[in-house]
Amino acid sequence: MASSIITFLHSAMYDLASLQDKCPDDLKQSEFVILRHRLRNLKTFLLCTRKLGRDVHLQGDETSDNKDRSLASLLVRIKEAVSRNAQKIHTYRLSLEIGFCMDVIDEVDKFQADIESFDEVINEWYITFSDYSWQSTSPAEVLDIIDSVQDNLAEFLIMPIHNDFVVNQIEDLGEKIKLLRSFIPFAVLAVLTSAEHRQLGDLLAHIEAVVTETAHLTAQHTLTKSYLFEMVFGEKWWKGMPEEISLLLQRIKPIDRRVCEIYIQALVSLKLSKQLDIGNLGLNDNTGIIMMDFIDFLLFVLWELLQLDVGLAVSWKDQMQELAEGLRYLRTSLKNQQNKFNESIREPTRVLICDAGIIIFSLYQNDVKVDHELTNLLGKIKLLREEVDEKVPETSTFNLPKTNQLGFIDFLLENLMELINDEAYSFSWSQVQAIHGELVCLRSFLGEIVEFHDEQEQLRVLWDRIMEIACRVELAIEQLVLGHAGDSLSAPFDSIINDISIFKADFSKILPGIKKDIKVQDVVWTSSHVQPQGHSLIADEVVGLEFEVAPIKGRLTRGSKQLRVVSIVGMPGLGKTTIATKLYNDFTVKHHFHVHAWSTLSQEFNKKKVCLELLNGIVPNKHFAMDEVDLAEELRRRLKGRRYLIVLDDVWDIQAWNSLAGSLPNDSNGSRIILTSRLREVAPAALLDAEPHFLRQLTIDESWELLQKKLFHGISCPPELHELGIKIAEKCKGLPLTVVTIAGLLANTRLEVWHGVLESLSSGIVSTTEQCMNTLELSYKHLPDYLKPCFLYFGAFPEDTVISVRSLILLWISEGFVRKSEFKSLEEVATDYLMDLIGRSLVMVFWKRSIGGVKACRVHDLLHDFCLTKAKEENLFLLLRGYDELSAFHKPCRRLCIYSTQKHLKESKLFSPRVHSLLFFDQTEWYEQTSLDISFILRSFQLLRVLNIRQINLGPVFPDEIELLVQLRYLSVHGEMDAIPSLLGNLSKLETLIVFSSRKVSLPNTLWKLQRLRHLYIRVDPFGFGFSLPTENLDNTPRLHELVSFSGAIISSWKLMESQLKKFPNMRKLKCKLFEYDDVDPEICVEIMVPESLSRLESLNLSLFDENRKHIDFEFHLPANLKKLTLSLFRLPWAKASVIGKLPNLEVLKLLTDAFSGESWDMEEGEFANLRFLKLESLDIVRWTACSDDDQFPNLQKLVLNYCPKLEEIPCCLENISTLEVIEVSSCWEGISSLVEQIQEVQTDMGNSALKISISHVSKSS
Repeated sequence: MASSIITFLHSAMYDLASLQDKCPDDLKQSEFVILRHRLRNLKTFLLCTRKLGRDVHLQGDETSDNKDRSLASLLVRIKEAVSRNAQKIHTYRLSLEIGFCMDVIDEVDKFQADIESFDEVINEWYITFSDYSWQSTSPAEVLDIIDSVQDNLAEFLIMPIHNDFVVNQIEDLGEKIKLLRSFIPFAVLAVLTSAEHRQLGDLLAHIEAVVTETAHLTAQHTLTKSYLFEMVFGEKWWKGMPEEISLLLQRIKPIDRRVCEIYIQALVSLKLSKQLDIGNLGLNDNTGIIMMDFIDFLLFVLWELLQLDVGLAVSWKDQMQELAEGLRYLRTSLKNQQNKFNESIREPTRVLICDAGIIIFSLYQNDVKVDHELTNLLGKIKLLREEVDEKVPETSTFNLPKTNQLGFIDFLLENLMELINDEAYSFSWSQVQAIHGELVCLRSFLGEIVEFHDEQEQLRVLWDRIMEIACRVELAIEQLVLGHAGDSLSAPFDSIINDISIFKADFSKILPGIKKDIKVQDVVWTSSHVQPQGHSLIADEVVGLEFEVAPIKGRLTRGSKQLRVVSIVGMPGLGKTTIATKLYNDFTVKHHFHVHAWSTLSQEFNKKKVCLELLNGIVPNKHFAMDEVDLAEELRRRLKGRRYLIVLDDVWDIQAWNSLAGSLPNDSNGSRIILTSRLREVAPAALLDAEPHFLRQLTIDESWELLQKKLFHGISCPPELHELGIKIAEKCKGLPLTVVTIAGLLANTRLEVWHGVLESLSSGIVSTTEQCMNTLELSYKHLPDYLKPCFLYFGAFPEDTVISVRSLILLWISEGFVRKSEFKSLEEVATDYLMDLIGRSLVMVFWKRSIGGVKACRVHDLLHDFCLTKAKEENLFLLLRGYDELSAFHKPCRRLCIYSTQKHLKESKLFSPRVHSLLFFDQTEWYEQTSLDISFILRSFQLLRVLNIRQINLGPVFPDEIELLVQLRYLSVHGEMDAIPSLLGNLSKLETLIVFSSRKVSLPNTLWKLQRLRHLYIRVDPFGFGFSLPTENLDNTPRLHELVSFSGAIISSWKLMESQLKKFPNMRKLKCKLFEYDDVDPEICVEIMVPESLSRLESLNLSLFDENRKHIDFEFHLPANLKKLTLSLFRLPWAKASVIGKLPNLEVLKLLTDAFSGESWDMEEGEFANLRFLKLESLDIVRWTACSDDDQFPNLQKLVLNYCPKLEEIPCCLENISTLEVIEVSSCWEGISSLVEQIQEVQTDMGNSALKISISHVSKSS
């Protein structure tokens, strides 16, 4: 009977869905939702009764007083109610062609009332089920119940549940039931004896009991009108649910010994079965999928065991990690190599899976007999891998990056010295010291043969043997750090020392022959005419493209007043982005438009990202917390009524345009949109002002001109290079990207390299894109070894990402890519590396700093593709995209980059304990408000040196498990936490700490233990919260001598400021906010005293948080070494600007929102002698004058005036400054525009025709 009722239910739910779609009243649609939800729960109950319906005892005696309570009677009444109401609903659905009838709402209410009338008796039957034996249930019946229960849980998750904990619990229960379900099809694969069937019956009984209790849970919390109201506005509806779910989860997990025994006995029976039952349930084509699903279940169980840390033997831990990798391998192979899993391999694989399950569940019981069986199992998995893959890596060097291997050894030597000096570890100091000494000698030898080791077989073998030794040393250190070294701490070191002795004996025999074979190479010849790589090579050269820029510029500033799209189309490397950049930054173009914004789309379109980038170009840093819909509407609002220029770079299809069109209003005011694309039809033809502008390839002459400009910078090409250079230019096939890449390769190289480049470019007939990739390969080959990992690291970031230079160089340093220098800091050396890559045209500058240097950078799409491919070849890092790659991941690697979502990361149960770096980039298109508990990451990746999870929301709690990452050097996180645990102090190697939080963060007193900390950034939302330093017992805490940059601090007491800052004697960069409180006397002058001990401070950013806006008199005492100063909200009188003007080394001054207050700034003589950049923004100044026209700002290069609407006068001395390069004016009185234009005229008459001015958003009155 239950089956016939279910047929009626399916029909009714289909009809209800159709009626809901047509219902014109949104409020009434909830009626359909509630009824469908209740019908699903009713279906689940009916599935649970199918077997009981055959039990005469449980059917009850229909002649007794309990007739209404008997199961048979209940089913009859349910069938009558469902069939009657379903027929009525079906009639209304058939009449939809005529129109929607609101009378159906009444019928839905009646249907719901009839179903609700069964709630009490259904609840009683669920209680009866809990006491019933399920031995005779078939696997198919259990699977049906599981599928129905999963539908019910999924229904909860689409409701607006405003409680992350409940959502996470429901998701967790659904996931666990899904994994438990995989046990049944796996068991059905085998042909079982009667005894084995009994063991399977125990398993099915356990699973069905758990699932039936879950069905009872969903039935108790099924939706009603009142529940739906509470779901949206309250919490009563789920009261008690978390506790019930917790109990159910405990019954699934094998923590309970009885549950473990059920699982083990079932697997033992399955293992003993002699063959697969391929024909059973039509499994012929699904055996691989079934085994994959069950492996997922075992990986979950193993992962949970590793998180529990239940006192497992040290010898087991490494083997369990190896077992996890082996199971992931089997899962991946079953998916990708099904053709190799024939009958001869499929059955051994099934048995291996059974063995793995038995061992894993036995480990929960700490069964000591498992040790030998686990070792045997790992051996069998390896043999199977050999049969499937035909090869398995034989040494530990397979995980070693193939690039910059000398840098790897240098980093290893540093770690050894740290280990020797660390008193926390007890080991044979003499052994580690001896290994360190031997590695120093081996490193010296490698340095001598680095240029030749690929040319001779003997040298290559020696090199590989040394790297093998280095890998083993690193592994021994890691085991020691994690406490996995076993009982004898000296054992791994004894073996290594013995191997080094053997190597030295072999080496001494062949050394004479090596010395004889290695000859002195040709003398390096470098043209004195080629400008060396350096910081001056930031400017872009445009050759051949100037003829492309002019006509497009006219299309932007003239023509129709309607919104028009200007499309620039061409193959990769032709300069589409370069032209768009030139147009975007052109002063005439900028002056023509009110608003300018830029976004790079890339192949994987993300609407939220694009809207956010465009809004940041209009109003920076104000929209991060908005969702996609709000961002799109805010963008439309910000553009409405204004003439705007939007650049959409790298558009791949018209769907991207269609998605953004609603945010780009057409107000008939001459707005323009520039699209760059490889494809022609990426915007509606009606919006195009003309045919797309197709870029042509450069002529040979233009290619040669561009090559000369990049190489010689205006100096004539030496005659001996002229003919050779023209031939190289010709081989670039007119691609600007190839030309500039080749220029970066040829600069500062010997003459024979030029011949080699020409020869490489001349070989083969390839397409232009292939030619460009071949050029990149050639350029990469000639990079210094230490630059190769730095370059390839750009591939770790998502395509088209604009990368903060500060973050990039800190990552490079933490990864060990940057070599120590006697005369420069690590940050300075890393900056030199970046400028070298820019000089070689491998990296593009995106934003420049105030006075030169680079603030943000990126790489071209083709270079990004090259970096990804080459990084994989060189074992530098591994990229995983989406859930499929995450769940299939099994290979060990040193660095792991993940492009996915928080949900997929959690579900993947990722486990790879040898990973040293983890970078996560969220691919969710909306703001992720649900937090993720990352404790599983911290427990699973304890060797991490770099952890960048800024795009994961940690929520309000910073996990205590952070203390496990004792090797950590770089940590970047994001959340809503207000405190960081004191356990942070255990991270003795931490060098960079970056925290993004929406709340004020309190740092623990253990901060002072981080003696290697160099950079501390606590970044906050636009409302300006930050972090407070620990204040306890300051006099008795150590100083942080290594700290050089410090950003986001809240100084809550003027008296504390000086004592706190004294703790950082070598600080170079400081950004903090001063809080003013009511107990500050406005009549007293408050001294802002930067301690004299901060003699190295170069950059200072101070702002005041004064909610009451009381006028307080401040007096600044600033260090003479200061080069950059930013002030805001102090409302100082302009007379006190003289204190700043007398700073002898000041180069950059930014006076932002209310930094000073008053109408007149009268500068005194001789001030700001070295100032190169000055910005005045959001000030109430009216007159700005200077007492002298001759000695003010003698070195000023750039002046920015932004939102100073009252400003009427600027100093005449600006006309006489020969160094002046740029003046930008925005949102000021139009009279200032005239004064600036007058300055430009005078400067031009003086011979400074290079001065550029930019004027926008001027007002008619001051």
